[in-house]
Amino acid sequence: MLGHIKPSDFSCSPLAKGEYKKLYCSVCSSMQKQFGILASGLLVHELVLAILFLKNNFNPEEKREKCCPLGCFLIEKDIYTHQVIDSAARLSLLSVWLKITDSVIDEPNLFKRILYQMLDKKAQEAFKNVSDETENFFYEYCESVIPSTDFQYIRKMSGLLAKKILMEMSSLTDIQVQKKEMFDIFQLTGELVLIGDSLLDFTRDIEHGQYNPIIKSGCDIVAYKKYFQEYLLCEKKLRNMINKIQEKNSLFVIEFLSGIDGFSERIYKQKKEVELWIL
Repeated sequence: MLGHIKPSDFSCSPLAKGEYKKLYCSVCSSMQKQFGILASGLLVHELVLAILFLKNNFNPEEKREKCCPLGCFLIEKDIYTHQVIDSAARLSLLSVWLKITDSVIDEPNLFKRILYQMLDKKAQEAFKNVSDETENFFYEYCESVIPSTDFQYIRKMSGLLAKKILMEMSSLTDIQVQKKEMFDIFQLTGELVLIGDSLLDFTRDIEHGQYNPIIKSGCDIVAYKKYFQEYLLCEKKLRNMINKIQEKNSLFVIEFLSGIDGFSERIYKQKKEVELWIL
């Protein structure tokens, strides 16, 4: 699953950063229009990065709207509108729907059940505007991956889900150059986020008795370090792939790598805490 690669606020120039924020606000505005104001809090940053890469392959319309809930809808913002942006909004909501579905099964409580019921209604609306192939893959993920304890299978499917999401978005553009390379990057990003999730949730999953591959592998520092090394190998491979896809000073590369930096910083911090916790 996606949801952790959030670019740093200090990763590039104010002008370049403004373009990312403009795309972010565009997806947020689309989510509000399609699913209501509260849906804007479900935006997945990796899909904004995907738009950033795809942007030269479609022609969005520019608008000014009072669309920001943080500004109480009083401040006008520059945004783009396009079916690619609407697709990213739908796929953001569906990605969070998957995560909540998983969470309800792992740790059911009244609040999560109510949240799931509310989100499930929105997900059914979103599915009406995605391809049958993508919809089927989401349901396959629910049925076969969420109940599974086979980490290698879960890792594979998490990567394929991320790839499928990008394929859905790119089908609305005329992208040809570096298309396969970008699909591979998103697939590996899905795997990286899954491994990282396991590391970040390790102590919490022990306390709550939830499934975690590290617990299954031994629930000790040896098992933790094994998955930490897997994360480092996956991260290194992903960085190399990103650096090759465009010029290193491109906005997409800078923003994506800054997001990985932030995620890895959290992983290293958690590792230190886990080592103290286990000892």
